[in-house]
Amino acid sequence: MVSDKAKQELREKSTSDQTDFMMDLFKYTDKDQNGYLTLDEVRGLHKRLSEDLEKDDFDQLELTEEDCEDAFRRMDRNGDGKVGLIEFGRFMVPYFV
Repeated sequence: MVSDKAKQELREKSTSDQTDFMMDLFKYTDKDQNGYLTLDEVRGLHKRLSEDLEKDDFDQLELTEEDCEDAFRRMDRNGDGKVGLIEFGRFMVPYFV
C-alpha cells in the first residue's frame, strides 16, 4: 500500500498525468502490493516488457538486465533493498522533463 505522504510528494513534483502514470507503473510493478519494489519485481517488469512489446520496439529501448539492476540501485537511495514510491518518483521525474 502506497502512503498518502508518498502520493503527495509525487504530485508536487510532476503533472497530474505524469503522477497517474508513475503511480500506475509503480502499482503494476509492485506485484505483492506491499508498497515497495524489490529488485525481483523490477526484473519482472523488464521481463513483461520484453514479452509484451514487439521485438523491434523492445530492442529500441536498449534495456538490459544490467540496466535494470543499475536503475534499481540508483532508485534505492537508502540501500535497504526496496524502493518506495518516493524513491521511485524521485528517480522517474527527470525522465518526464
